[in-house]
Amino acid sequence: MNLNRIFNFSEYEPRESSRAVDQPLNQLQGQVNQIQGQVNESQLQITGLQKSINAMQSLIDTIIYRQNDILVLLQQEIPLMRHDFARMQFQFEHFRSQQEQHDSEIMDIAALMDEMLQQIPEA
Repeated sequence: MNLNRIFNFSEYEPRESSRAVDQPLNQLQGQVNQIQGQVNESQLQITGLQKSINAMQSLIDTIIYRQNDILVLLQQEIPLMRHDFARMQFQFEHFRSQQEQHDSEIMDIAALMDEMLQQIPEA
């Protein structure tokens, strides 16, 4: 036997039984590579979903922040609106009182006119 052939693996040719073992191993390696590709694809999808979740969370945070702004504005406006309503209610009462006074004055004038008409002799 040639010692070169024993120690020089590039010239080594595996026996048939070795090739028979290599074929299932190669098939397994192919399956492992295929599964690894699927795992990588799943990882990319997970990363994409993670980015979407982060964007949605940011949007939700913005909406909550805006809702809080609106709530603060409403809390500031409600006392002003109550004040405006109370002022309008007061003005309405004042105008109604004036209207009642005018109505009373008109009734007094109408009564005076009736008295004057009764004092005028008929022709």
